[in-house]
Amino acid sequence: MFPNLPTLPSNPIFSGFAPILSQFPLFASLVPRPPQRDHVITTGKCAGGEIKIVTVFPWKNTTVNRNMGHMDYELSRLQKYSGISTNEFCPEITKTPVQHNSNFAVIYRFPYLTSTCDRLRLFVRNAVSWSSEVSRARVACECDKTVELIRG
Repeated sequence: MFPNLPTLPSNPIFSGFAPILSQFPLFASLVPRPPQRDHVITTGKCAGGEIKIVTVFPWKNTTVNRNMGHMDYELSRLQKYSGISTNEFCPEITKTPVQHNSNFAVIYRFPYLTSTCDRLRLFVRNAVSWSSEVSRARVACECDKTVELIRG
């Protein structure tokens, strides 16, 4: 409708209003949409991938459930503030608590990816840079090169 107008910036102020604004025809074209893929790899060695998020929390068997609950809370906040939902990547994401050296970590696995690897890496990059509780992350996406993100 208005091809010369830029999309709304992706920051918490605008992303909170995106669902409301997208209901009005005038604003619908301004709300950023997730990239669509023509072909989703669902089988074979290149299908899906995994994300490993390493926290600053020490690994203790007694605090695993509490730490998992906290990571779920942080993930929901990240989705809200970044405007990117994990459902955009894959509706079948599994999570497993693991020990990384002496720290608590979570591995998120997805059997296939319905968005792009670049979009997934952006989401994880936001997690590492925005959260003081995430020290590093590793993203293995389809057959792309595995990327390590470390808090600087």
